[in-house]
Amino acid sequence: MVRIENKKIILTGSLIKKRSYSTGRQHYFRLKRKEKLKITIEIEESENKIEKATLEFEKHINGERFESDLKPTPGNKFEGIISFDFYGVCRFKAKYLKNGNWYRDNVVYSYMIIDPEYIDKISIYTMIPGASGKISDWIKAIPEIRDMGFNTIHILPVTETGSSGSPYAAAKLFQMDPLYYEEKHDGFREFDKFIKALIKNKIRLCVDLVLNHVALESKIRNNYPDWLAEDPDEADGIKRAGWSEGEKWHKWSDLAFINYTPFTPDSREALWEYMTGYALFWARYAAMTGGMIRLDNLHSSYKPFLQYLLREVREKYPSLIIIGEIFTHEKRLIRLTLEYGINLLLATPWEHKFVPEIRKYLKHLHSYKESLRFFFPICSHDSGSPAEEFGDVKSTIPRMILSALAGPGPSGIVQGVEYGIKKRIDFINQKTKLEISSNYDFTELFEELNKIVRNNNEFQIPGNIEFVDNNHEAVIGIIRKSPKTGLPSFIVLINFDIKNPQELYLNTEKLNIIKNKQLLNLFNGETILPGPGKTLFSLPPCGFLVYRIK
Repeated sequence: MVRIENKKIILTGSLIKKRSYSTGRQHYFRLKRKEKLKITIEIEESENKIEKATLEFEKHINGERFESDLKPTPGNKFEGIISFDFYGVCRFKAKYLKNGNWYRDNVVYSYMIIDPEYIDKISIYTMIPGASGKISDWIKAIPEIRDMGFNTIHILPVTETGSSGSPYAAAKLFQMDPLYYEEKHDGFREFDKFIKALIKNKIRLCVDLVLNHVALESKIRNNYPDWLAEDPDEADGIKRAGWSEGEKWHKWSDLAFINYTPFTPDSREALWEYMTGYALFWARYAAMTGGMIRLDNLHSSYKPFLQYLLREVREKYPSLIIIGEIFTHEKRLIRLTLEYGINLLLATPWEHKFVPEIRKYLKHLHSYKESLRFFFPICSHDSGSPAEEFGDVKSTIPRMILSALAGPGPSGIVQGVEYGIKKRIDFINQKTKLEISSNYDFTELFEELNKIVRNNNEFQIPGNIEFVDNNHEAVIGIIRKSPKTGLPSFIVLINFDIKNPQELYLNTEKLNIIKNKQLLNLFNGETILPGPGKTLFSLPPCGFLVYRIK
């Protein structure tokens, strides 16, 4: 097969027999911006020497192309070390020059996602705006959030809501709800002060974008009824948004589902422009802080529009991290992550109540180390509090350790978890500032955990984990390995039993990595020196041990 490109003849070649990289959309990989990637191709023996080998790259965002030459090395190989000074999705192929003709590799393209550099240094605090008072109160809360070690504040939508009062039921997409500022003030002028305070405290902002639905009383319903999906079974004929739990469908009675394929092309173009404007309007605030956007209910989104929207967002604000809430089967999850260029996916560890389940879930998430990255919080604003999910406020402690030190990516909490709230904050009906009264205070522990994560890359790199707990029913024991050397750096042991102490024996002979090496306890500074045989570790109820291997 022959192609003409830039007046050069390009042939499809088949002399490349080995590649150091995967090919195909289902086997993409990811890097951070400016992270170095070593590429090697091996050419089959040929009568005619290969004169040159090159990689051709193409950016998804705008189709821009560029090339990077590979250097010949012994063994009929070509190698190169490449880094990328941009963000988003790109693809590439190898080509080689022989007898004056260029031959392009005859396998499918290789794909990658380039993530922002700070993706493995994120710790997220979710703020419930209605429970946090006015914007002036939010500003006062920033230093306390910062002092706990959180460097990102995720705030639920602050758009003006419909009658249900849910932040996810927007009536006016470009207006701030008057609930959050004094009547005599301008809402966006106050919000600008909030942004400036975040920047001053080196806190990033994560804004929540809702693209699938609006409130029934929204401006869209009144002015652009063609933009809403129809349902003949509803009295008003408007389809409600919802979510599926297996075979059961849960309908949100206050939410109208957006129809991204209106009756006429002009209406479709106007809708896409309107919703893209909404996304860019709020994404601008996140970009001002070097932050991120969260895409709510992404699995239910209309894919052609989302692809268009995210290209626009990425072109306007290239360094934004994009978090996606996608709940679907594995193949679709992998495919959508690439097609959308998602940086982080929401994980749901609170759904796994017992140690065997959470261990299996951790192994599953870490197995995606090449292609997927996850945000791994203790719980979410939609879930119950740790006390509700796991039966006792004390269960917050092991779940905190799990989230920060055992997960496949960044961790985080929802407002109130730091004080051991028994029930989650009602983000719909809580309209005044909530004063939390509790016998618990986990703020110092959060501060210490975030400090450990901030200073050690091992804890937000997926796949660098080994389980050493012998499938214990109540204890998770892991080793985290150095991303540079691949050698074990830390041992983390967590007792999830809220009532009983537990013991765990580690076979020192089998785990030769810790034999005769000092283990430094990161929380009390004590050291131990495991000898031959088995080493016993005792853990009180909800207790944990975190050791650096020295």
